[in-house]
Amino acid sequence: MSLSSLPSSRPSLPARSSRFATSAGLLRRLGSRLLALYLAWEDRRSVARLYEVDDRMLADIGLTRGDIDGAMSLGAIDRPSSHLVAAADERRRARSLMALAQRNLR
Repeated sequence: MSLSSLPSSRPSLPARSSRFATSAGLLRRLGSRLLALYLAWEDRRSVARLYEVDDRMLADIGLTRGDIDGAMSLGAIDRPSSHLVAAADERRRARSLMALAQRNLR
């Protein structure tokens, strides 16, 4: 007797209808898009508060007003804080490289 001739011990589940699967997929994508929009909106509110900070404080965290303007001009789903983190990191790396180059010139 082979294994293929034995009855399956697992009951078969009814197949989902393609209409239900399509609706569920559509709802999942819609929910995901709405969540992304909400998170971006919350992020924009937080970044907009940086407009209240003076230039000296922005410089302390490695940002400029132009960075904030650039971040706020991104698309509706984009999160501006990601742009600000990248700008601050890039500026920090550039300063480190400049300091290293100046030390090597001495």
